[in-house]
Amino acid sequence: MMVKVFFLVMILSWIINCSATPDQKAECNKQPADSLHNKTKLAANKISYSDVIKNILNTQQRFLDSYNKAQSQDEKNEIIKVAKKYLITAISDSLIPFWYGTPWEFYGATETPGKGSIACGYFVSTVLKHAGFKVERVRMAQQASELIIKSLTKEQHIRRFSNVSIRKFVDKIIEMGNGLYVVGLDIHTGFILNNNGHVWFIHSSYQPPLCVIKENALESAILTSSAYRVVGKISDDDELIRKWLDGERIITP
Repeated sequence: MMVKVFFLVMILSWIINCSATPDQKAECNKQPADSLHNKTKLAANKISYSDVIKNILNTQQRFLDSYNKAQSQDEKNEIIKVAKKYLITAISDSLIPFWYGTPWEFYGATETPGKGSIACGYFVSTVLKHAGFKVERVRMAQQASELIIKSLTKEQHIRRFSNVSIRKFVDKIIEMGNGLYVVGLDIHTGFILNNNGHVWFIHSSYQPPLCVIKENALESAILTSSAYRVVGKISDDDELIRKWLDGERIITP
């Protein structure tokens, strides 16, 4: 069965690559206003991708120092709470904007946004690695999307949806609250960002425009067409955030 699925995906990717037009690929440049703003702002400030990673790692160390010096569990909990908010912003507003427009390919595995290509699983694992999570980038990227999620967060932060309309799915994400999620679909994975009820799907798209994009979740053809959806709200998991602080290795099953 797995072999049949593999060849089905390969055929699908071949069809998509052969049928995509320059105009469709140009759609990569038509990102939502906020993502374009973030990318333009970073470019205007001459902040490089490596600078962003360094800043995140430096902040990570400062959080760890504060956490280790905390005098009570309440103080530690407050540091975890602040770190959660920081990570959501760092990933969604600082790291990911560099990736917009990077081409999708089935075997894409670049670690440099805008150069080479990147598959959906590698997009998720690479962003997490560059955000300071000690993930097994290659192994994670090659796993089924639900295994990626289960390696990151516990069951209490995971929700599964079968044959649910996109409207009901998005409404549930809104109900689950603001934050950053990893989402797994029938044959795809990416991030879900809930920003005050605005739900975005951020992923390396195997359908035109064939690149990393940020799109309204309600309007995403890939998200809508998937019969199965599983989400893990990684920004709600205190244990995951503590692992980020400590630089603890995250094992992929």
